Amino acid sequence: MTDITSAPPETVLPVTEETTMQDLQLARVLGYKRLTNIRNLIGRHRASLEAIGSLLQREAMIETGKGASREVTEFHLTKAQATFLIAKAGTKEADSALILVSEAFAMLMEGKLVAVDEAAQAELDAAAERAAERRRLMREEKDDFSRILKGFSKSPSRSVIGHKPDGTPILRELTPFEKQREERQAAQKRRSRWAAQGRKSRNPGDPL
Repeated sequence: MTDITSAPPETVLPVTEETTMQDLQLARVLGYKRLTNIRNLIGRHRASLEAIGSLLQREAMIETGKGASREVTEFHLTKAQATFLIAKAGTKEADSALILVSEAFAMLMEGKLVAVDEAAQAELDAAAERAAERRRLMREEKDDFSRILKGFSKSPSRSVIGHKPDGTPILRELTPFEKQREERQAAQKRRSRWAAQGRKSRNPGDPL
């Protein structure tokens, strides 16, 4: 069995004001049978996690048996990032924690939870502004997707492979694989823009 060890002391994470949780610790709390599967979940939702804040990581050594070892990437998550993953994990332990998060969110929306001071209120206001910006970007993404679908319905996607002597472009219809590749690339650009916008809207003094 693979033995998971901590990163060596000389591997230092960036200093932050907020306490973070190691990815495998979160996996244990969420009831993962194979702890390292949490890293697959992080990879699938990396853009959203980076929209919340910088995704801290470092290299850690694991023993693979018979004296061999290899280096892996270990993630350290903020409370907000860990909470996001709770909603995506799908385990019984995660669902139980998500119920509490949902109840706390309902109380916040009803005004039953208030900030303890002006700094905390500023953080809440900034989080609300980031949420509004994400909703705007999602609406833009939906509109972009609708326009793409309309374009597909009107005429087949084509690429320019040359020009006639009079300058008229010579067109070739894209294969289904090429269409899918273009759609994936466009979706990746939109996710990157979403993450970048989340980082841009964060104030310099906000916690990561």
